[in-house]
Amino acid sequence: MSFIPRKSGVESHVHVHSAPLQQTVLLNAFLRDNLAGRAAHFGAAFQSIVQGSLRIGEYCRSLKALADELDDLDEHVSDKTLTLQLIRGLSPRFQVMALLLPMHVPFPNFVQAGSRLMLEEINLDARARTAGTTALIATTGGSSSSAGGLGGDSGQ
Repeated sequence: MSFIPRKSGVESHVHVHSAPLQQTVLLNAFLRDNLAGRAAHFGAAFQSIVQGSLRIGEYCRSLKALADELDDLDEHVSDKTLTLQLIRGLSPRFQVMALLLPMHVPFPNFVQAGSRLMLEEINLDARARTAGTTALIATTGGSSSSAGGLGGDSGQ
C-alpha cells in the first residue's frame, strides 16, 4: 500500500498490484512533489505540442490545459505566447492561416486566433465535402449526359 498526495494535500490509500503501475504511481507522486521538475516537464510538453490529427478545438484545449498547469506551477504563460504556440504547432492544412494570423494588427489573442482557426476548419471541411460531391456527380452524371447528348444530336 502506498500513499499518493493530491494537489489538495489529501492523502488516499491506493493498492498497487503491478510493478509498471507502481512505477507510474511513484513517478506521478515525485512530479507532484517536485515543482521545478513538473514545470520543466509541462514546459517541454507545451513547447513541443503540435496539432497533428487533432481538431482545432481539441488542440486549443490541450494547449490551454498545459498553460494552466504551468500557471499552477507559478510559470505564467502569456496570452501572446499561447497564441504563438497555437500558430507554430498548426498542421500543414492550416499553413495559410499560420501565415496570416501573425500579420493581424493588433495581434490576435488566443481566443480570437482559435475562433478564426475553427471557422477556417469548418470552411475547409465544407469545401472538401463539396469537392467530393461534385467529383462524384461529374463522374456519374458526366458519362450518362454526354452519351445522351451525343445520341440526341446525331438522331436529329
